[in-house]
Amino acid sequence: MENRKIKVLLVDDCLAMAVALSALLSQNHHLQVVGLAQHGRQALEFAETMSPDVIVTDLEMPVMNGAEFVVRQMSERAIPILVFSGLELDDPLAAKAMAAGAVDFLRKPARSEEVSVQQELLQSKIMEAGRQLSPNSIL
Repeated sequence: MENRKIKVLLVDDCLAMAVALSALLSQNHHLQVVGLAQHGRQALEFAETMSPDVIVTDLEMPVMNGAEFVVRQMSERAIPILVFSGLELDDPLAAKAMAAGAVDFLRKPARSEEVSVQQELLQSKIMEAGRQLSPNSIL
C-alpha cells in the first residue's frame, strides 16, 4: 500500500480563518493543504488544477457561495466535500449543500474553548472522507 497524504483544498473568504485552518491541518502528517480558495468560483478552478482528495468549504462567500460551489463541483467531478460553516445545519445554504452531495457538515467554533475539539473532529472527518475516496492509496 502506498502511503500518501490526503490532499485538502480549503475554501473560505476569510483569509485569516483559511490560513489558521491550514496551519492546524498541516500539523497532521496524513494531510496536505494544497490550496486556499476565497470563493466558490476560484475553488472550481483550484479543484481542477490541484486535484484535491477532499475539499473543506465555508458557505457564506462572495462571488459564488459554498452551496452553489458544491452543486457545481459535484456535477463536474465528485470530490468529497465537507462543509465547515458558522451557519446552522438547517440553514437553506447548508441544506442545499448537503442535498447536492456534501459528505458532512461541521459548525465553525463559536468560542475559543471549542477550537481544539472542532480541529480534531474536522481532521477526523477529512481522513474519513479521504479513505472513502481511495482506501488503498491513502493511510
